[in-house]
Amino acid sequence: MKKLLWIPAIILLVAGLYGVLYLSTAHGMTTVSRDTYAPTRNVTIDARNADVRVAQSNSAKLVVKQAANVKYAAATTVDNSTTVTEKQGVAKLTALQHLFPTKIQMTVYLPANYVGVVRIKTASGAIQLQNITAQKIAVRSASGSISGELTAKQLTARADSSAVKLTANELAQSSRVTTASGSVKLTLKDTRLRRVDAQSASGGVKVDGFAHVKRHAEHHLSAGATSGALLTVKTASGAIDVQ
Repeated sequence: MKKLLWIPAIILLVAGLYGVLYLSTAHGMTTVSRDTYAPTRNVTIDARNADVRVAQSNSAKLVVKQAANVKYAAATTVDNSTTVTEKQGVAKLTALQHLFPTKIQMTVYLPANYVGVVRIKTASGAIQLQNITAQKIAVRSASGSISGELTAKQLTARADSSAVKLTANELAQSSRVTTASGSVKLTLKDTRLRRVDAQSASGGVKVDGFAHVKRHAEHHLSAGATSGALLTVKTASGAIDVQ
């Protein structure tokens, strides 16, 4: 009977050692797929729990890479004449791997001088934009944060239950940023937007850098001209800071 008492201890020891190896750099993220496309393609990323990172590169091609710290099968890519769509693949976990965090990352490398459209959607992963340039950018996350810096003519960002923190350059077309319960902090640089409408159900609202600021209610401000490209920012319970 006493010998049997060692069995749980041995199992825990093996699991612990495996966990250390599993989470270490040497046994960390492994590139599963790396696909290249024509630089003129628009790109759509459809993820579930993967973190999505978008960066600019010096490459002449559009590149999408998927990596994971578990056995992972990439999904089939759809590439038509205008848009490439990559979906998150399927993780294949062993019984022991269910005990440890699963990490999946999808990375998009935009080519230099990219003028296409970027669309990103995740369920529970974070979205990070690393100083990218595109014609239009649309990002949506159900529970992961949205952050980073971008240069685009138009921005659409939606986070259902997390924060949005972005620096946006050169917005020239009407744009929209919304959250359900997360805060919004938006820094505008060299903007061509003419007006702002910022409204929260219960969070504080702050708008700087626009003339003619008008308070319509405790949590509702507008500013800028009476016409032209409009930035709309709405939250249900998060604070809004536009500057």
